[in-house]
Amino acid sequence: MPARRPGIRFDPDWGTTVFTLLLFPVMVGLGFWQLQRAEEKAVIEARWEQRQAEAPVPLARVWGDSAAALNQAAVTLSGVFLQDEYFLLDNRIQGGRFGYEVIAIMVLDAGAGLALVNRGWIAADPARLALPPV
Repeated sequence: MPARRPGIRFDPDWGTTVFTLLLFPVMVGLGFWQLQRAEEKAVIEARWEQRQAEAPVPLARVWGDSAAALNQAAVTLSGVFLQDEYFLLDNRIQGGRFGYEVIAIMVLDAGAGLALVNRGWIAADPARLALPPV
């Protein structure tokens, strides 16, 4: 009989074997799902880069188009902002500081309707006792 060498011995029990056999196909499936999501993200990123390279078009020209055609398209608006009518989106972090995104309401020219426009970020009061002036 050959002599056994001391060391680590691999001797799984039936529970570990069943668990591994059940979990292995799930993990392989999740791996393929991750690869599929990576391809989808690459397509989305390529579409975004293409849209960013296009020149902005007036909103009136694309107003009746489908939502898919307008997705991430750069448009130009003309109109007047409503004074003292805005939304503050809380807990927006920039440069390690918290603040608000200011979303203003614009009345479009020629009575074309209203649009919400992101006017940018403003810093918040560190004590959160008062809203910042806009």
